[in-house]
Amino acid sequence: MGLRLVRDYMLLGGRIFHGLFGGIAYRAARFGPLQVTPTYSPSITPDLADGNDQVITATDGVAFTINAPLFGGVAMSATNPPIATMTWTLTIRNTSGGAAGALTFNAVFKIGAAWTQPATGFSRSIQFRWNGTNHVEVGRTAADVAN
Repeated sequence: MGLRLVRDYMLLGGRIFHGLFGGIAYRAARFGPLQVTPTYSPSITPDLADGNDQVITATDGVAFTINAPLFGGVAMSATNPPIATMTWTLTIRNTSGGAAGALTFNAVFKIGAAWTQPATGFSRSIQFRWNGTNHVEVGRTAADVAN
């Protein structure tokens, strides 16, 4: 298990510890290329400390919203997460058997064009970079990808 000090953050075994290294680390959060599957519902709040590959599976045609993400259960800010330019991916999989419900992004998301939901049996992904204030789109799939 490696130990690495990055600015005032310590990476140990895939977890980030932020705090006083001469004393007690007061916050720990997992970060890495870990795929997580937030529960599908009309209102979804991803926690990016769980992983930077968030996969949501739409199982019906009900509209849903992606709320402002959390990091370690806490609202994101200029100091949370401890990685200033965190990049992460949101994938929407459609297994509804028909059209997925409309997707609304919280105002904290800055996207370049209207989002198109994937057809049933397919997915689409969008990648964001956190800039301390907003999740800014840096890329997306150009077309549906088979699940």
